[in-house]
Amino acid sequence: MSSGDLTFDMNANARTNSDGAATRDGWFPSRFSAGRDVGGVQSPNFDDKNAVFGETSFFCSLLHTDPFSLRARAFAASLSAPITIFTFVILEFEHSCRLQAFRFANDRTQGYSLREANEMMAQFRKDITGGALKVAVVDWERVFAEFHRLSESFAAARGFRLPDMLHVATALVLGAETFLTFDENQSVLARAAGLTVAP
Repeated sequence: MSSGDLTFDMNANARTNSDGAATRDGWFPSRFSAGRDVGGVQSPNFDDKNAVFGETSFFCSLLHTDPFSLRARAFAASLSAPITIFTFVILEFEHSCRLQAFRFANDRTQGYSLREANEMMAQFRKDITGGALKVAVVDWERVFAEFHRLSESFAAARGFRLPDMLHVATALVLGAETFLTFDENQSVLARAAGLTVAP
């Protein structure tokens, strides 16, 4: 079977090729309309409450086939509003894709190809410009203050990493109630901070 052959078909818009890369128009409902685009990143007037915040592991499973992908795709398809992210999620996601390509280049049993990494990054950007993902402009002073509070409360006792703290602190400052992750440590921290973890 060629690399372009489709080997997974959840519905008409939900497919991956044999490398696991997404080949669909989007996992998100078609009712999302494109938002105001600034340099490839949507810039909303963020005042949402009860928002859904997505961290990097959720999008890795959404855009690459792994044991959590079906849950990620089903959740994305059920949404009635965009998922909120911030610029660090974009940086971390794209870095993760490139790191997986590096691992694959050195050991074909690890990671995935650069072609797939590029396809995943392109789809992620398409989901931003199409309005399925909303990039919030954050108040970094508030985020750092919340980060400090979380670090004092949990870091020494539980050993959470800096990125874990940064994602959760940002979600709290943005007023999110639901936190999307498949990362076990971030799930523990998010719940301890009062967030609902999904999917």
